[in-house]
Amino acid sequence: MKTLYSRLFLSLVLVSGTCSAQWLWIDANGTKVYSDQAPPSGIPDKNVLKRPNAQSYTSQETSTTSATTDKKEGGVAKNAASSASSTQEAKALEAQKALLEKQKAAKAERCKFAKQELAGLRSGSRIAVFNDKGEREFMDDKKRAEEVKNRQKIVDSDC
Repeated sequence: MKTLYSRLFLSLVLVSGTCSAQWLWIDANGTKVYSDQAPPSGIPDKNVLKRPNAQSYTSQETSTTSATTDKKEGGVAKNAASSASSTQEAKALEAQKALLEKQKAAKAERCKFAKQELAGLRSGSRIAVFNDKGEREFMDDKKRAEEVKNRQKIVDSDC
């Protein structure tokens, strides 16, 4: 009986470590939000207090970082205009890279989905579709061949 309790205790201890992988942030109303999902995109990084598998961020760390940044900027006042334009260019380049990554991810998702649909269409099983009236109809061979052609075009272009 003691081994049963010790195993139960050990399993609870191990599970509690995985439960600590949570996000903590301050929302727009100033309340702390605990979640297992990342905060919405509207929440600035300074309001994210804890990330899973990462160090917690405090306002103290942020203030020391901003203080060192201010010192560096004070010493480089001559190149402020050129650094501002390079910062804008860097931000624009970063935005373009993020957009390209999103497009690649969407294309990969379309490819995966189209391949799955194509495999389903080629499987030979009966496929039901809904017409304009909301009635369920089974796809005939002509419609199936048309859909196979459409999905193959998507696979060819996205994969």
